[in-house]
Amino acid sequence: MRVLFDDQIFHNQSLGGISKYFTELYTRLPEHDVVVATSSKYSNNIHAIEKGVTRPLRSKLPQPLRFVCEWARKYQNQQKTSQQLSGRPEIFHPTYYDVSKVPEGAKLVTTVYDMIHEEYPDLPRPEGFTEQKRAACLASDCIISISEVTRQKVIDHFAIDPQKVHVVHLAADEPPQSTCDVSGLPDEYVLFVGNRKYYKNFDLFLNAMSLVHCHRPELKAVCSGREFSKSELQKIRQMGLESTILSRKFSDRELMTAYQNATLFVFPSLHEGFGLPIVEAFSVGCPVALSDIEIFREVADDAAAYFNPHDPEALSEIILKVAMDEPRRRWFSEQGLKRFGDFSWHKTAQQTADIYRETAKAA
Repeated sequence: MRVLFDDQIFHNQSLGGISKYFTELYTRLPEHDVVVATSSKYSNNIHAIEKGVTRPLRSKLPQPLRFVCEWARKYQNQQKTSQQLSGRPEIFHPTYYDVSKVPEGAKLVTTVYDMIHEEYPDLPRPEGFTEQKRAACLASDCIISISEVTRQKVIDHFAIDPQKVHVVHLAADEPPQSTCDVSGLPDEYVLFVGNRKYYKNFDLFLNAMSLVHCHRPELKAVCSGREFSKSELQKIRQMGLESTILSRKFSDRELMTAYQNATLFVFPSLHEGFGLPIVEAFSVGCPVALSDIEIFREVADDAAAYFNPHDPEALSEIILKVAMDEPRRRWFSEQGLKRFGDFSWHKTAQQTADIYRETAKAA
């Protein structure tokens, strides 16, 4: 079985869930008798470089030289593809939604990660994004969805044949054997991970922490990701939470330490395609509190505490209960570790390889 990945996501992301997903597939599919090539020899994607999928692309060059380097990159990528695949690929699996370069004779498999822009049409997006995604789905011989919830939304929004869409869950890495030191973490803190815009529901989290602060001022909130924006800082100051709501940037390994030491991980999103931080938290036994939305029930099952994502008081009550009740924290920790056993990159790769074979055999 010969499969080709393109280079879209490796050049659009320096770090992120989609490039992590394809990097894991690239390294694990050979265990399932799948020969994988990628048309990307050079990139600045950290996941791809760490796993040897690509080499680093030096981009700090004068503008006139960048054009030459980009031309050389494309040539090298074409050469790499022809060297790695002895014969035409049976499956072409693009890493994003541009499917304009399907090799002759290859079946097209596309992964859909979420339907957030279709559910929230007012969100900013690149011009023509939904149209491109719809065209990719309609052109595909098979579609992989990373959750059952996303699968159903693909079928509903794009009028896709249900037989064509298959669910393969994501996973998280096994936790490191030893933790690393992360300086400056509070003794007790609630952890918030990732983007804070729009459907991530960060305002509800702030309002809940304001209520928590009245009862447990020593309990902090650590927000992993980019630094706070001016508007976020203004709101935090207005709420009197400057010393309570903290922003930190973590490496992958430091983030696992942050999960491990947290009192609770809170994920208040209104919509997600999967929710990979949930599985990351489970992997190290971090208790988890989630918006009571369908996708989070699919991923976490009964291993998390759930709250109404429109009710900050409901979230504050869960935070306080978990923070003040050691047996409750221990129970959620144990349930999360059990649930983590249902997810693995080996399983993701095995199911993906099975889908490739079935798609290649189909008339």
